[in-house]
Amino acid sequence: MFTKLSPPSQRGISLIELIVFIVIVSAATAGMLSMMSNVSLSSVDPLLRKQAMLRAESLLEEVSLAHFTYCHPDDDNAESAASSAACVAALREDFGRQVASDTRPYFNINDYASAANVDTAFNPADPSGYSVTDATGAIMLPAGYKTMVKITPVSGFGPAGLQIGAVGSPATPADTDVVLITVTVAYNGGTVRLERYRTRYAPNALP
Repeated sequence: MFTKLSPPSQRGISLIELIVFIVIVSAATAGMLSMMSNVSLSSVDPLLRKQAMLRAESLLEEVSLAHFTYCHPDDDNAESAASSAACVAALREDFGRQVASDTRPYFNINDYASAANVDTAFNPADPSGYSVTDATGAIMLPAGYKTMVKITPVSGFGPAGLQIGAVGSPATPADTDVVLITVTVAYNGGTVRLERYRTRYAPNALP
């Protein structure tokens, strides 16, 4: 009896198939690495913007929660004044810091701006009024960020017939009843700007 043996089947891959496989894998790997590189480079921008947004939100909240009085707290009439006319002239609330001996320079909204409608650089201070610094004396702000505060007097705020917002004259800015608070944080070519209105709902509330 004669049995014909079949030729052995091919095993493994040929050289051509190996070369094609290497070329395909190399192309796919190069594409993935290129994509990951682009993602890594661009992922910094959202982090910078998020940090700027956090700074703007926290400062806007701080300014909005500050007092909005006619008189400086050192004035005996501060708790009863119905306008800035009832305040001692030197203690009427004005833009900027009124009393050099204040232990906390930012207790009233207008203290955050040097003048109406003017962007004023903001640097954080401790309760004694000194800028917050690190061990080397440098102000503790992330490099590349610039924070500005602007206070804008607003008149005619609200719907027709129910408007509020008398705007004081340049001589008596403390008589302004409504202000628009604008906080701007600039960073690496980008800008975050947040705004909020604040009314004088508690003109005699003291810190």
